[in-house]
Amino acid sequence: MLGDATRYLGAGVANLINLVNPQRIVMGGWVGQQIGPYILPRLREIVARYALEQPLSATTVVLGQLGPDAVAMGAATLALDVFLTEAGDDRGRRSRHVAARVTA
Repeated sequence: MLGDATRYLGAGVANLINLVNPQRIVMGGWVGQQIGPYILPRLREIVARYALEQPLSATTVVLGQLGPDAVAMGAATLALDVFLTEAGDDRGRRSRHVAARVTA
């Protein structure tokens, strides 16, 4: 059963590599934590079999290191990025302030 799941996952990852050409694919969540260490070598073999050579050479398949808090940390990072980007942008604050005066 785990072998079938690994084959299907490997075929899906290979298709993702062929279509999107990512630099890195990270197995996270419960899959990455619970079964990732066991299936990663076989998964990489299957991906290599089905992915195109050129995009595969630019891609790595790794296990996530953030553990069960990965989703929360990603969401916090996005919010922090927006905050820091807008903090240095006076135009964003001025345009919101002007819009507030116009609508009032």
